[in-house]
Amino acid sequence: MVSKTLSHFIWLICLLLALVSCAENDPVYRYGFNLTDLEFNLHTADMGIHPDQTVLEDPNNPFKWGSMEQNTKWDIENTGRSVARFYSWATMLAREPAGEHQYYAAKALSEIWQTQQADDVYLPFIKTMAIRGYQALLDHFPYSVSYLPDGITSFPLNILAYDALLELGETPSGNWYVITDENGKRILVQGEGDDS
Repeated sequence: MVSKTLSHFIWLICLLLALVSCAENDPVYRYGFNLTDLEFNLHTADMGIHPDQTVLEDPNNPFKWGSMEQNTKWDIENTGRSVARFYSWATMLAREPAGEHQYYAAKALSEIWQTQQADDVYLPFIKTMAIRGYQALLDHFPYSVSYLPDGITSFPLNILAYDALLELGETPSGNWYVITDENGKRILVQGEGDDS
């Protein structure tokens, strides 16, 4: 009887220790964090620009403690909250470098700048970060795509990044050219040589 009680006690202690250790590193983002009060913190001027990972050290980043499920990033994207969207995409970019993550991180930075959702002193840096983010897509992930909600239909991100750079008053580097295909669709292609 004593040995059975002791084995149950040991089993309970092991279970409790396992639960406590998992609680500190919970890999799934918990919805409960108030995204409306989230403020942009200029932790570094490289956050959200590949290959930088300092967003994972930003004390304002609610997503830094673990990876997110694939649907979570789209749930946050659909909130329309630029600061939360930036932290979500920049965290995904740091953990899983991909053009889609780079594009949406840059887009959120651009919207933070355009709608002045940060301290005035940060705004010039945020605009520059958005520009660098769009350029990073062209430099590191030039042929990345994203998908429509059907999960099947894709669209290129390079032309969107190219257009965004122009809208921000920046000339994209990398010897890129816009051509129109036989269906009237604009396509971005990269020429050979240096564009400097």
